[in-house]
Amino acid sequence: PYVKALFIYLIFNRDLKGIDEVISKYPGSRSFVRPSGTEDIVRIYVECATKEENMEITDQIRNLIIGNKILNPLPKL
Repeated sequence: PYVKALFIYLIFNRDLKGIDEVISKYPGSRSFVRPSGTEDIVRIYVECATKEENMEITDQIRNLIIGNKILNPLPKL
């Protein structure tokens, strides 16, 4: 599935600078992205100081992934 191909590409190519840049704007925050083990989706986990920051970080990371700012184009596996 697309989700697993995306995750494999991100992990094996270590192309996570965009996510690191988002997190660096929020001191004390952290995040990781992984595929669901039961659904064809990517899970975005975020820990930060406030609910507002959580929504901002999650939206930015989601936009990086969905907007193909990390992957352009998606590799064929």
